[in-house]
Amino acid sequence: MGTQLLDGMSRAFPKWDPSTRPSHSSGISVMGTFRGTPESSKFCFAPMFSTDWTPVVVRFSNSKGQIEPDQVPDVRGMAVKFLLGTDDQPDHADLICISTPMFVVDTPQDLLDFEDASIPRPVKRRSWWKTRTSMLQLIEYPPQDLAQPSADDAIMGWSQRYAKARPFLQTLSGLAWTWNQDVYRLVHALPPASYARITYNAVHAFVVEGPGAVPGAPPVRRTVRFTFEPAAGVRENHGSTIADDYLHTEIADRLKRAPCRFNLRMQVSDPWDDATDPTKIWPSNRERILMGTL
Repeated sequence: MGTQLLDGMSRAFPKWDPSTRPSHSSGISVMGTFRGTPESSKFCFAPMFSTDWTPVVVRFSNSKGQIEPDQVPDVRGMAVKFLLGTDDQPDHADLICISTPMFVVDTPQDLLDFEDASIPRPVKRRSWWKTRTSMLQLIEYPPQDLAQPSADDAIMGWSQRYAKARPFLQTLSGLAWTWNQDVYRLVHALPPASYARITYNAVHAFVVEGPGAVPGAPPVRRTVRFTFEPAAGVRENHGSTIADDYLHTEIADRLKRAPCRFNLRMQVSDPWDDATDPTKIWPSNRERILMGTL
């Protein structure tokens, strides 16, 4: 299945460069540190959740498998590698996040079907007679010279059969959604102002262990999800002219001036929340704990 998924990614992006990653091809890596809050160790035994500073490597990226201008509507990624252990016994932990609060599918087979629907395919040229008939019936058709279309029509047709994917695909189409009282609300469909002004979500659930309520009590297990929230706030780019690589140059220039910060929050599920389906969002009234600052 892994080989099939990688092959599907390369076919879904005809301009993919084999020397780059098959997904999230365009990105920039930076160094940083993470420090847990005093309360974080009460909820999770993981070594990064302490008041000591933990070095990290962070990669910001655009999700597509081919290099495109940064202003193109896309899902943005933030991959964080916590560098743990010692020089003699190095260790690490990864937290992979995206700018949507959900993923497109919940099984490998559905992801393979999504990739297949994303492959651009030729469109059969319509006949002169059908064109005239359609005009009389006021039916809109694509441009006559559309010989190699994008995959949008195929993807949206696939989404009619797979309803779980629709919120995610709206984001791919350039629509931004915000979570407000358990209902999606359409907001500005604009590119982000910076990689540092985006909220990133680890859409998969984790089971974490923390100390019991009293000394000697067995560890408490919680099912959780993590979110990195920008300390500077979320902001879109309202500029009329944007360079093709503005996200990459902006974050590099920003970090030359000062660090950028993210707060890591942990959302704790209720027993009836689905922890196995990354296409589902947990209600916003679940307990949220500030676990640290990156």
